[in-house]
Amino acid sequence: MAYINTLPIRVRNSLKIPIAVENEGFFYRHHPVTFSLVASNTRNSKKSYRASGRIFLTDKRLIFIADKPSNDGFETFSLIFTYVSTSMLAPIAIRNSFAVTLALNSSNSNNAIETLKLTITFDSKDMKAKQTMADYYSMIMESTSAVNKKKSEIAPDTLESITALNANGIGEPPSYRRETRANEVSFGYNHDNNHHGSVGVAVGRGDDSHPPPPYSSTV
Repeated sequence: MAYINTLPIRVRNSLKIPIAVENEGFFYRHHPVTFSLVASNTRNSKKSYRASGRIFLTDKRLIFIADKPSNDGFETFSLIFTYVSTSMLAPIAIRNSFAVTLALNSSNSNNAIETLKLTITFDSKDMKAKQTMADYYSMIMESTSAVNKKKSEIAPDTLESITALNANGIGEPPSYRRETRANEVSFGYNHDNNHHGSVGVAVGRGDDSHPPPPYSSTV
């Protein structure tokens, strides 16, 4: 499922941070990005949203929080990966943009969002950050798809025995090395002068080319 303007957040040191759900691990964050969304529902109605802010990837959700609400009131977006039935990367002419078209599992609600077209545009100097996000997104979607497939192959009365994805179930992309930096902190939200930050345990400077190792914590 996808949610617009319903994301629970907290403000820490003037930064808006998503509140983690149970057993959620935060993998990636970046600021600034321009986030564009075209949402369609079962009634074939479409609505577009656009704002600048911060993007987050967890093992469970894709999250966007705007620096400030757009003129039409758009401020937050969250997508639960387990509700994605198909995900297709869209060809795009702009090198610093990440674009994907998503089909979501059906819902009983007539107004449920069924199709999403997301475009996340990075500063031209942040190409490494864009590639890092693309790698994490592909890895998380592959893992989520495998779990969903396994669930579909098991009898309904045994589904409760399958646990959801957590941070220990997804590793880093193999091309990224881990580093221990002198200014790592053991808790909290670290925010440097370049407006990068990370959430939870073992937080680094926000160097997106070497993201912190996966972890599971509440924010």
